[in-house]
Amino acid sequence: MALLTLAAAIGVVALVALIKAVFFPAKQKIPKGLKPLPGPKGYPVLGSVPDVPEQNSYIKFYEWSKEYGPIYNVNLAGSNHVWISTDEIARDLLSKKAAIYSDRPHIPALLHDNRTSAEYLPLMSKNPHWSRQRKVATYIMREAKQNTFYHYPELESIRLLKELIDEPHKYNHALESFISRVTCRLAWGHAEASDELKQRARELLISVSPTGHLANKLPFLMSLPDWISPVKAWERKRQRTERRWFEIMQNQVKKDVAEKRAAPSWMKILLGTWNKWDFSYDLEGAFCVGMHGIAGALTIAAPMQTFCLAMCHYPQYLPILHEELDRVCGDRLPRAEDRPNLPVLRAFIREVMRWRPPVPTGIPHFLIQDDEYKGYHIPAGSVMHPLE
Repeated sequence: MALLTLAAAIGVVALVALIKAVFFPAKQKIPKGLKPLPGPKGYPVLGSVPDVPEQNSYIKFYEWSKEYGPIYNVNLAGSNHVWISTDEIARDLLSKKAAIYSDRPHIPALLHDNRTSAEYLPLMSKNPHWSRQRKVATYIMREAKQNTFYHYPELESIRLLKELIDEPHKYNHALESFISRVTCRLAWGHAEASDELKQRARELLISVSPTGHLANKLPFLMSLPDWISPVKAWERKRQRTERRWFEIMQNQVKKDVAEKRAAPSWMKILLGTWNKWDFSYDLEGAFCVGMHGIAGALTIAAPMQTFCLAMCHYPQYLPILHEELDRVCGDRLPRAEDRPNLPVLRAFIREVMRWRPPVPTGIPHFLIQDDEYKGYHIPAGSVMHPLE
């Protein structure tokens, strides 16, 4: 009986919400003299959710920019999303008006609030956790540079070349493994957990992507019990696994430090100055380092894969790069200190990043107050996407 009562209550709440959304939608108050941003009309309740593909959604957003202009609005199940497709508009809003555009939006699919939980540094709002972890990030990166962590990529590059020679058709896998192993060494001093790092990164990417996790399109799913909402149950398992893994990695480095066999790593640097940071709980430092590892695993392999794609489309440029590497490096592999003498290689890297950005939908921002741009009204609470 209790189960039937609960089901009936949920049904009534859902029905009331549906009726309110369809027949009494909230209307934006547009200030006099301004007009709303253009964009697809969408459907009742769902907005444009059915029109956004799960795969390669950035292509749809690009198509809409050609139809509606360089800045346009998309309603995703009641959430207001604004897409920016030119550098000029991105600078005008996100840079020149950073005071009101620099916050991060709430990501509904995450079990713990990304803005305040101290678990997701790249996605946090400005608060004491964010300030502390930014200082930690600056410190460990500076120390890593001074302690020449560059030997990790050089070490793993030998393994990468062997894999590319043995199985060139699996170059995507080889490049992803190379980056995850390097990042694992940087974060914790060893590469044994690199496969787990890749899995943690993949699952987090699903949870934070606007078109990945269903709850980011239909946020009410995270308000339901786990047994009704499989997506919420999946996220709970993902978050629990991630937390436990970060704890294991931190404890392993602690043990290695105690036994005086810890390899250089971000976590070792952090443990050496632990008391100065006044973390809110013991695992905040573990999440700070872990998010650095996940960010590296998610973003760095893509430009390397894009380079391979570019050389297939434009092979005439490869001899130019080859000549520079032969002239500067001879018969050895490139090293970090060679960078000033490799302008062609640096130009290739910049062009790859421009041609195919690793995060084509950009990192979302959150508008904290109403704004206007060239006669258009941009309402507070909009999620801003710099489409790259």
